[in-house]
Amino acid sequence: LEAEILDTPEFQEYANENLILVKLDYPRRVPQSDQLKAQNQQLSQRYQIEGYPTVVVLNSSGNPIGRNGYMRGGPGPYIAQLKSY
Repeated sequence: LEAEILDTPEFQEYANENLILVKLDYPRRVPQSDQLKAQNQQLSQRYQIEGYPTVVVLNSSGNPIGRNGYMRGGPGPYIAQLKSY
């Protein structure tokens, strides 16, 4: 997801003009503070995260308006999906 879509110049340009990106990481082998674990657990429950990668698209009020994950085809189809929300 990162290499094929998120890190591409095409997606970065779209994101810079249209999105505020927030990345949450749920590592299995990297130690985390209790505070970070609690925050991740709360967000995971709030947005019903069941698998990774999960992309949750929120409106300006913080309410979910779409969700997706990895998509083949590069940034073009991914951006089109985001625009459909």
